[in-house]
Amino acid sequence: MKKIIVILLFCLFARNAWATTKVTIQDYPLQIYPNQEFSVVFNIINDFISSDGYYVKGRIGSTSANLNKGETYNPTTNNWLSDTSSWDSFPIINFNNDTIATASAKLRVNQTVFIENNLLVIRINKNGKNYDSSSTALLVFEPTPTPTETISLSPTITPIVSFEPTEIPEPTPISYNNIFINEVMVNPESGSNEWVEIYNDNDFSVTLSNWYLDDIENAGSSPKSFSLEIPAKGYRVFNLSSSMFNNDADSVSLLDFNKNTKDSFEYQSSTKEKTFGRTTFDNDDFCLQEPSYEAINNGCLNPIPTVSLTTKPVPTPTLFFSPTTFSPPRPGNVQLINQLYTNDSQVLGAYTENKQIIKSTNNKLVNSFLIISFSYSLLTIVSVSLKIKLSYGKGKKNFSSFLHS
Repeated sequence: MKKIIVILLFCLFARNAWATTKVTIQDYPLQIYPNQEFSVVFNIINDFISSDGYYVKGRIGSTSANLNKGETYNPTTNNWLSDTSSWDSFPIINFNNDTIATASAKLRVNQTVFIENNLLVIRINKNGKNYDSSSTALLVFEPTPTPTETISLSPTITPIVSFEPTEIPEPTPISYNNIFINEVMVNPESGSNEWVEIYNDNDFSVTLSNWYLDDIENAGSSPKSFSLEIPAKGYRVFNLSSSMFNNDADSVSLLDFNKNTKDSFEYQSSTKEKTFGRTTFDNDDFCLQEPSYEAINNGCLNPIPTVSLTTKPVPTPTLFFSPTTFSPPRPGNVQLINQLYTNDSQVLGAYTENKQIIKSTNNKLVNSFLIISFSYSLLTIVSVSLKIKLSYGKGKKNFSSFLHS
């Protein structure tokens, strides 16, 4: 009976010993030099391995009490971590529910490492508990410089040629045209800088060397010098290192290197964190807008109302006439035609259009009258001719009576 109890106790303790996590280093370079990156392959043996993951790091030092010379690479954050970094910054290794899992870590040693013999330990951390591998020997050495072949040459006399240093002249500043102030931030949020956006309306890039920004001429702040390279049809912003413009009434001026004014505009008030943006390059009109910063300006926050013109329909007169009765126009009709030409429309172009419509109608009416008159005359001539022919065939007497009739 005692033997059975001893066997059971031995199995129980043995099982608990086997269940202990064990880290075993499998493969690594035996010798390295400072800052050399290398990989270490290791196994984790544990009967409760899960997919929750382990934190892992490499520890290197000359003694077991000085394992702080190693650095571990985290591929997720692309960072090298020292031995004193927090565990949550180290790489995580996930495993399936296998009894033995294999993993690897990328390590290196820093410049303070002890040259020659050192120790290497892999430490994993799970649920706040650390598990170390057995220490293995690691040799750290100084890299040997590659010898270079020395070629011995016979001394030769080389003539000495002296050259005078040539100074490279600075580019001559150019006072370009078609350079405009496009957007200005005069009232930024607290802690931010004022800035001015400049637009190059040319078909070529320009370099503004030693140009200036100013507020009120001969007053206020001193002009601030700047240099910018602006592409064709492009925008560039100059950020002021200190405040220059007032939040209430002030002006913004762009000066060339000779301090000649190239563009300017004035404002009477401002709104915090809003900018003044140019509405067109045909004039100096600016409006309040949301900042666009080196891009096409946004819409105005206070747009100018537009006036829409509405034309009144002009009634077309309807004329009635009988095709059988023709009356020449009387003097009174002239007044009617003149009245048709009057127009009280206030829209540009309406009077001319109405006049052309009435004139076209009158031309058609006159043509109709001419056709009716001609037809009536032709009918009368034909009727008279027919009557003469009929009467001439009955004799002279009848013809005479016809003439007296």
